[in-house]
Parts: sequence; structure tokens; C-alpha cells
Amino acid sequence: MKMMRLAIAALGALLAGCHSGGLPSSGGPDGDLNPAVAPTDMAALLHCGRTSAPPAEPFKRVQYGMVATWRGTATSPWVAPYQVEIAFAADGTYLARTTDGSGQQPFYYDKDPEHDRYEVVDLQPNGKATGNLYLEWLSSADALAQIALDDNLTHLTFEYSHFGAGPVVYDLACTP
Repeated sequence: MKMMRLAIAALGALLAGCHSGGLPSSGGPDGDLNPAVAPTDMAALLHCGRTSAPPAEPFKRVQYGMVATWRGTATSPWVAPYQVEIAFAADGTYLARTTDGSGQQPFYYDKDPEHDRYEVVDLQPNGKATGNLYLEWLSSADALAQIALDDNLTHLTFEYSHFGAGPVVYDLACTP
């Protein structure tokens, strides 16, 4: 009976830590996964399918943060907004598709679904990144600009331009 009380007390302490916004963690010298990430942020990071804390360095944080599956709206200068899902992988590849039956391609050009590679190439003084995205049939890169993630890395926005035309603006939330 005493062991059961101890187990219930331990479970209560564990749940109290989660209820207060923290997740039990380990890894750093004081038990934190990353001192730059508050415990309340870890729940959001894990929600996006991530299994580790983000790097503190801003450029690497953007690269890390993009790796997830995202759903949201693509807004083009030429057609009504449409819904997309884009999965950016850690190996530099992506898979994108339109999810609303609109008939639009996820990156406006080429096909649905679309897949190839992407890269984050620079961090601007404003904290937003730039990058390249390759369509399956194209050997030259299209431009990604204004890549931005919220503090919890659960909301991604960026602009996509094809040979200077656009931009198509993406407003996306990560999916578990």
C-alpha cells in the first residue's frame, strides 16, 4: 500500500509539472533540454513532431524549425487563396500538395503533388530567412523569401516566387 501511495505521489508531481506548463526534461546540466527554450515552448515543439530542442543560433533555428508538416493557406496574386500541405524534411527535400480540391498546384506552377528539394540560404538582419525551392522539372531554383517562424516554431510564413513572378504567400501551421 505504501508503494502505491509513493507511485501516486510521483505521478501527481509529474502531472503538476506538466499542468504548470512544463514538461519533465533532461539533457542539460540543470535538466533543461535547451536553456533558450522555455518549458512551455517544449510542448509546442513536440506537438510539431519534433523530438529535440531547437538550436539557439538563429539561422540554424530556422533550418530546424522548417522541418515539419505544415497546413494552411497559399495566397497568390492571380487566383483565390487555396489550402496546401507542405512537408519539409531534414534531408532538404519537400512534398507539397493542395488539400482543398481547388485544382491549384501547391506552388502555383508544375503539378500536384509536387516534390523535390529546398534549402535555407541566408538570414537577413530583420530575422527572416531566404532560400531556394526546386520544382521537380526545373534545374534552377525558385526563390523563397521572408521565411519566418513564430517563437514556438508552430507557425511558418514565407513568400515563393517563380522566375521573379509572384509572390505566392504561405501562412501555415504545423500538424502533429
